[in-house]
Amino acid sequence: MEYIRGLCWVLRYYYQGVPSWTWYFPHHYAPCFSDLVGLKDVEQARKFELGEPFPPLEQLVAVLPPLSAKALPPPLRTIFDSNDPKLAQFFPKKVSYDLNGAREVYKAVVLLPFIDAAVLKAACAPLVATLDAESKA
Repeated sequence: MEYIRGLCWVLRYYYQGVPSWTWYFPHHYAPCFSDLVGLKDVEQARKFELGEPFPPLEQLVAVLPPLSAKALPPPLRTIFDSNDPKLAQFFPKKVSYDLNGAREVYKAVVLLPFIDAAVLKAACAPLVATLDAESKA
């Protein structure tokens, strides 16, 4: 069902604007077509909660690899080395790849954990509060 929601999200994004700032596809792989046969209640896939976008600095923390932490203001760089297990799980020291028959690593599926937005926002908020206006811009 989440795959169908993803298709609905993309269509609405291109034809009506962002349907949800918080929805994401919660799997690393698309389903087999046979998994989609017989789906019921597809109407539910069209319903989204708009939510709010990530502020720019939190978005960078969510998407930058730890080796690119220098692109962030110094206080936010500490998130990548956090000892808090709820936060550390999102920034693994070792990354897994599924080549799935591919020969080149750039064709692999990178098996990163999905970030819990609430945990990340809670970790970023006190650090962002210490920044001056120029660093926040």
